[in-house]
Order: sequence, then C-alpha cells, then structure tokens
Amino acid sequence: MIENLEKLYKIYEKIDSTKMHKKFTNMRSLKLATILNKMFYYLEYAGVLISKKDIKNDNYYKYNIVITIGRNMMELFNVYEYFGESGISNDEYELRKLCADFHETISEEKIDAKLEEYNKEKFDQLTVLYPSCNFLRLIKLNSVYQNSSDKWKKTLLSSKKCYYFSRKVKKMNIMPQALESSLYNIFSNFIHSFEMGLGYDFRRSNSHMYSGYYQAILSVQIMILYSSIMLKNYISRRNFKKIMTKSDLKFIDSLITIEDIEKTLLEWKNKFDFNKFWT
Repeated sequence: MIENLEKLYKIYEKIDSTKMHKKFTNMRSLKLATILNKMFYYLEYAGVLISKKDIKNDNYYKYNIVITIGRNMMELFNVYEYFGESGISNDEYELRKLCADFHETISEEKIDAKLEEYNKEKFDQLTVLYPSCNFLRLIKLNSVYQNSSDKWKKTLLSSKKCYYFSRKVKKMNIMPQALESSLYNIFSNFIHSFEMGLGYDFRRSNSHMYSGYYQAILSVQIMILYSSIMLKNYISRRNFKKIMTKSDLKFIDSLITIEDIEKTLLEWKNKFDFNKFWT
C-alpha cells in the first residue's frame, strides 16, 4: 500500500506543473493543475508521515493527521470533479466557476460580519475584494442558469458547497455514494469527536472497527484511489500520455478500484469479536 502511494507520487512528478514549462491554454487547465498539485502535496506529506513501521504501531497522533488528510482529499476530489467533468460547455463551466466564487465570497462576508460583531471599532473596515452580489449578477446572466428551472436555480444559489451539483452526469468517482458517505462520516467522527480522536479508549484498540489503525489504512487507500482517478483524467486532458510509459498508465489503471477498501472493511468486521467484547 505504501509502495503504491510512493510510486504514484513519482509518476505525478513527471507532469508537476510547478516544474514544467508547458503553458496552459485556458484557465480551466490552470484550475485543475492547481487542484492536482494540492492533492499530491497531501500525498507527499502523508508519505512522510507514514511508513510500514508507523502504520503498524499505535501512533494515534499520526493517525489523526493521516485521517485528516484522507478526509480533505475526499473533499478536494469532489472539487476537481466539479471543475473537471468532460464534455460540458463553456457556459456550463463558467457557471460552475461563478457559483464557486459566489459561495466562497458569501463565506468571507459572513466571517467579516462575525469579526465586526466581535469588535466593530477594529473590524468595521473589512470588505471582500469582490462582493457576492457581483457574482450573483453574472450568474443570472449565464445562459445555462437562465434556461434552468426555478427550483434548480434556488437549489444552486442556496448550496453551502459549490460541488453539490446535480448537473454532473459523467462522474469520475467509481465509489458508490453510500460507501463514500460512510467513510467520510467515519473520518469526520475521528477528527471531531473527542473520545474517538484521542485513541486511548479501551474499546478502540487496533482490533476495534473504529480504531485509528483501520481508519488510517482506509485513509491511505482513499488517497491512492482518488489521486489515481484525478491523475488519469489530467494526463488525458493535457495530452501527457506521451510522457508516460505504458507501465505507468497500466499502474494508474490498476489502482482505480475499491477492492482494497472493501477488504479493509471486511477485515474490520471479521476481526472484531463482538461476543467477547461484551462479556
């Protein structure tokens, strides 16, 4: 597993936009490159934290960081898919970009309002560079938005995160939604819940279903899966196949599977003795 993570990062280094001189032909390519670079920065950092030795030891502090990275990569993948879906029109992409900017600016305005509420004298001059009302005006001028139903328009403008987007039809993600949601919730609970995140609770030894040990393994498997899907999409979109060897491409394809994740989940289930636990 760790070897796959390291090999995947070495393949990415061949097309790392921060080290290449190939120019971007459009802003969308630049956007996707930025997201991909962030994804593999996470991957590199996770590789530094994890070794074969660490993953087998009860290092709950490292587990917390690795699980946090895994959860963040799940969110980052959704953003990449939101901007990177193939076959959408320029107006569709522009609408997605405007909606992302719109919701980001709304969040900034809410933060500014809270700071002003805290201390009006010190923070009353805070203003966002480009107010959300300007993005809203541009959204309403977009042809895709104008041709949509009133119900969909309301849903789009009230969305808390820009990638909750029902118009995605060519999903890159191979993971069933129920499985993805359950893993995201598991990681979130470990990160945010006081007891689960501390790790010393007797119920959460390495044999427990919700132990940091298993969640760290699942996090790495999530990183490998989503990084592989994004890397494959980006290589195709940017016509980088000529830079890759056949074994590189075959290796990436071999990682786009949920089999390892399912095996880990089944190991969870089969290893823990519930009867013994309650006696």
